[in-house]
Amino acid sequence: MTKKIIRLTIIILAVLFLCLSNTYAETSETENLIPVLTSNTEPTGEASSSTIWSNRHQPYNAFNQSNDDYGWVTAEGEKTGWLSYEFEQPKVVNKYIIKKRTKHMKVSEEIPKDWTFEGWNGDEWLVLDEQTNVTNWEDSKEFSFNNTDEFKKYRLNVTDNNGYKFTSIGALEMYNQEQNNTEPTPDPQNPEIKEGTKLYVGNESLYKLSSGDIYAWGNNQYGQLGLGDMQNRDISSREKVDLPEKIIDLVIGKNFVIALGESGKVYGWGDNTSELYDDNGGLILSPVEFDEDIQSIIKAE
Repeated sequence: MTKKIIRLTIIILAVLFLCLSNTYAETSETENLIPVLTSNTEPTGEASSSTIWSNRHQPYNAFNQSNDDYGWVTAEGEKTGWLSYEFEQPKVVNKYIIKKRTKHMKVSEEIPKDWTFEGWNGDEWLVLDEQTNVTNWEDSKEFSFNNTDEFKKYRLNVTDNNGYKFTSIGALEMYNQEQNNTEPTPDPQNPEIKEGTKLYVGNESLYKLSSGDIYAWGNNQYGQLGLGDMQNRDISSREKVDLPEKIIDLVIGKNFVIALGESGKVYGWGDNTSELYDDNGGLILSPVEFDEDIQSIIKAE
C-alpha cells in the first residue's frame, strides 16, 4: 500500500511539473501577431500586395501560417513588389520571419534578396529595417530591429529576388519581442574608448577627447586642466571638463588650452597673462568662450 502511494505521488508530481513547464513555454515565447487568414480580410485585418500571379497566389496565402501551399507570388516578370498586412489596431512590430514556399522547384531563386520592411504612418511608408544580398535560404530567416512605434499597417517591399522571373513568399510572420533599451551608465573617469578618441599631450598634462567630451589630468599649476582649481590630478582622479557643448578639436599652448566646439564657438582656459581670452589677465581656471564662427584651430609650428 505504501509503495502504491509513493508511486502515485511521484506520478502526480511529474504531471504537475510537465504542466508548469508547458505553461512557461507557451507564455515565454512571443506569438505571431497576425491571425491565421482564410481570405484577404478574414478573420480580421487586411492582406494586400502589389500584384499576384493568379487567384491561387493571393496575399493572404502568406498569412495563413503555412508555407506548404501556393504562398504569395508576384505577376510573371515582376521581381519586385510588396506584401502588406493591416491590423485593426496599431501594433508594435520589431521582428519578422520570412519562409520559403514549398510547392515550386525554383523557390530558392524566387525568394527575396533585397528589401525593406516598412510601417505606414498615415502619410508615408517609413523604413524600419533594410536587408540586402540575402542568399543561402533554407526554410526561413528571422530579422529583428529596434522599434517602439506603433503602426497599423506594415509591408515587405521587395526590390530584387535571387534570380527567378517572379518573387514568392511562403509565409510572412510579424512579432513584438521584448527589447532591452537600457544603456550602461558611463563612467566619468573611464569613458568608453570609441572611434575617433584622441589623446592630447602638453603642459605636463593629458587631455582625452572622446565623443565630444574632454577628460583632463596631470599638472594643473596654471589651471590648464580647466577643472575650476589648481590641484594636480593623477590618472585615477581625472575629471571631465565642464563645457557647454561637444568639442571637436583642441590646441595646447604654453600652460593654456583652446577648444573648438561643434557650433564654431571657441573656449579657452589656463594661463591668461597674455590676455588671450579677456583683458583681465591672470589665470582662467574654467573654460570661457572668447570667439565664434571658427571652422578649425591650428597650432602654428
